[in-house]
Amino acid sequence: MIKERGKEYYHYGSDNFKIGKWEYFDEQGNLLRVEDKEGKDRDYDMTYKEAFRKVSCHFGFSMKNLVIEKFLVSEGLFWVFTKKGKSIAVNMQTGKVKKVTISHKK
Repeated sequence: MIKERGKEYYHYGSDNFKIGKWEYFDEQGNLLRVEDKEGKDRDYDMTYKEAFRKVSCHFGFSMKNLVIEKFLVSEGLFWVFTKKGKSIAVNMQTGKVKKVTISHKK
């Protein structure tokens, strides 16, 4: 069995996606490989890093305590960044940025 370590994000009501550095180990704890995931597990047109560059000024250029989600709506597929109750979305196809309000239905 291969162990893995990294940051995994879960999209509300959908599949999860992996971002950041991922380390893979064997049963003995030996490092097998390191991968830099950019949220492209599903071949998105824009990585979360590219989208964050467009909105980083709104969050003080820091990813600390930043929640990253992806949403599919009638307008297209979006990376949505939320921090301290403030949300900004980036359209993956066009790169357009807009402020949004996020509410999760239960």
